[in-house]
Amino acid sequence: MVCLTGAMGTLLWIGLLMVSAGAGADMTLGGIFYEDDVDMQSAFNLSTRMYNFTSSMRTVQRGQILEVSEHVCDLVKEGLIGIIDGTGGRSSEHIQAVCDMLEVPHVLVQHNDLFTANWSILNLYPSGEAYNTALEKLIIHKGWQSFTVLYVKGHILGRVDNLFRLGNETSDMIVSVRELSGEDYRDVLIEAKESEFTNFVVDCPSQNIELVLNHSQQVGLLADEHSYIFLSPDLFTLDLTQYRYGGVNVTGFRLMDLKQNKKMWEYTADLNEETGQTREPEEIKTEVVLIHDAVKVFYEALKKVAVEPQELSCDNYDSWAYGSSLLNFMRTNKINGITRQLLFDGFGQRTNINLEIMELTPAGNQSVSIL
Repeated sequence: MVCLTGAMGTLLWIGLLMVSAGAGADMTLGGIFYEDDVDMQSAFNLSTRMYNFTSSMRTVQRGQILEVSEHVCDLVKEGLIGIIDGTGGRSSEHIQAVCDMLEVPHVLVQHNDLFTANWSILNLYPSGEAYNTALEKLIIHKGWQSFTVLYVKGHILGRVDNLFRLGNETSDMIVSVRELSGEDYRDVLIEAKESEFTNFVVDCPSQNIELVLNHSQQVGLLADEHSYIFLSPDLFTLDLTQYRYGGVNVTGFRLMDLKQNKKMWEYTADLNEETGQTREPEEIKTEVVLIHDAVKVFYEALKKVAVEPQELSCDNYDSWAYGSSLLNFMRTNKINGITRQLLFDGFGQRTNINLEIMELTPAGNQSVSIL
């Protein structure tokens, strides 16, 4: 063992302290999640510790939108540097409004159908533009001459705008739309079968995927002649064994490269230790992985800009002097996360992204290409 004393030893000790402290030292990140999203809460606690942030989290019941704004106002009193939002939808709108007023960075990890151009927001979930581009290329590659868009009620079709243009008056392609509502999709699917539809684009939350597949199987829409493209990047986190052998062609997207992504395997192991579960990397939901990347975006930006946390008040309409500078570095800083390179446009949307194309085969899940 080598022991250094005097001025040299003091400098070395200070240097070690600086390295161990890291960019997130003495900085607080806020998180807002639904009460039943336990995995996202665990991911937030784990990821903030990994990057040496202090975490402050609030949970809300689904549908309690007004409660969300109150939580944001409580959090900013603690002098945090940003909020990671795992709610989505109308709740995210309320969070965005308060963060915009206070000039506090607001980071989303879910698809936001209610997107409006806003300086304070950063969304790590692939944008509607990214999905539109990938879908158009995929459908043209498949050679579909007609297809039906199935979407769950409440899901706005912002991710399939390009597809409707494929079916315009100057095109030979036929595009139809069917809404899936309630908890029983079979009537709509039977109607689709009777209309002899065979190709489907499904836009639904990840928690609805199994219901769509199950009801499609029950009405006979998962046979050799049928093809599906699911927009949710969580399709292949599910156990699809029972659908392998019917002959149906099922295609989906994935953000993570699981074969050459050591960080994903390490993150999964840490998350299993945090939650007491024993999952494989391919079983982890996209939004849970995006929590890690959201925290890393803050961490890497703080290496380039010095900020001073400030306790804020919604009642006084305070604004954080460093908020816009921090978010600007977060938006323009090119870094690699678990979900590949993190690049954002001028409105904080993730438009330039590589999506891995996956297909379900009798042999299991197969990677086909990268778009």
